[in-house]
Amino acid sequence: MDALRDNGRAVSRATHGRIPLWLAAACLAVGFAGHTSAQQLAQVSPYPPAVAAITPAICPPAGSRVEENIGITLVYLGTVPGHPDLCREQRGQAVGDYYYGVWMTSWPGASEAKLALRRVIFGPPGTVARFDTIEGPSLKWHETLRNEGYEHLHVAGRYYNTMKIAHEREGFGGNLYHSIVTQWRDIRTGMTVYMNYQHISGWPEADAWSPTKITVGP
Repeated sequence: MDALRDNGRAVSRATHGRIPLWLAAACLAVGFAGHTSAQQLAQVSPYPPAVAAITPAICPPAGSRVEENIGITLVYLGTVPGHPDLCREQRGQAVGDYYYGVWMTSWPGASEAKLALRRVIFGPPGTVARFDTIEGPSLKWHETLRNEGYEHLHVAGRYYNTMKIAHEREGFGGNLYHSIVTQWRDIRTGMTVYMNYQHISGWPEADAWSPTKITVGP
């Protein structure tokens, strides 16, 4: 594959096998080395006082489900025993463990993503975390996650108090891939209830998804 057309390979694995997630698939307060990020233009909304008092959930309750319009159902299987920051999830037919429900443990950059996700999820709106992912000579990305704050989001028939987590992925070292994946994460349950994919350059160009039904487990 031509490195000059490439490559969002790992991020496409990161969004429910579609293009993570979110992982997502989640952005800059300051640009990389003179680069002006598209996410610098995003507005950050503070949490209302009642919402700010809620401690963000890490993993949704076991049995929670999000049915998507692209034919995939995400089933949350609960927290991995002994690892409170790991959520076990079934995405389609595949079962895996994901830091904060976003970044699979087997993906490159997992340890850095774990720390970045913790920072942006539990930090105030505007919090930014950055790291690099290197999977091979032409598979290198700058990763930036940003807490874009609060949105009272109506989706699949009801309202959710959500935090917007944006993940900007920008290739370097000959990799021209660039995208922004934004996830709306229900603060009380930790469920990703909506996702948007913004393609900027490179390959692949993935589709976003919308939920058709959301079920919160007991």
